[in-house]
Amino acid sequence: MRLIAFALLTAGLIACLPPAPVGRAQVPGEVVLPGRAQTGTDVRDVRFTFACTSNDGPTVTGVLAVELAVPGYEGLAPVFPFDDFEGPDADAGDRTILEATGPGGTTRGRFAAAGWIGVEADRSFHLGVSAGMRRDARPLAAVATVLRKVVAGAGTLVWRQESTKPGGMPIIATLAVTATDAARLRLLLAPCLAVAGRGGR
Repeated sequence: MRLIAFALLTAGLIACLPPAPVGRAQVPGEVVLPGRAQTGTDVRDVRFTFACTSNDGPTVTGVLAVELAVPGYEGLAPVFPFDDFEGPDADAGDRTILEATGPGGTTRGRFAAAGWIGVEADRSFHLGVSAGMRRDARPLAAVATVLRKVVAGAGTLVWRQESTKPGGMPIIATLAVTATDAARLRLLLAPCLAVAGRGGR
């Protein structure tokens, strides 16, 4: 279900966005921002993608989503178990912690992320947290709570991806959100946040 939801992210709500970071094509309906991640002693560039798509008739459900792409993931495979998160049958549990700090304080949520291998030249592994825009009220409210802090103004978003291995090192990815970033994200995510505020209706 989560992978199907992410396939809908190309439905456009915004046009004429600035170019995406190298290695990731920007498409309408999403904003891609560069971040940094640390896994033990490894530090590398990563990408955060935010998306909001709308319902389209009775058979297509929109999503509110945030995604983390980890380029060159195969080099991290010896220390982080990506395979445990990959594919529709994966059930790694609620091992994703999203912590947003902005005007007024910090908001935190714990989620189960879906994982898949991207088609980019930089061999990225993608982790996605999403919720449907209908019949998914509780997950939608949880994702929206974190993202409302992200769009409120300059701040940070930290994605902590816990390992499935006992004592395993987490991936800790940080996005510095500028006031300009927050404004772009506010424009993009406003329709989905409004639906979340109505209980997913």
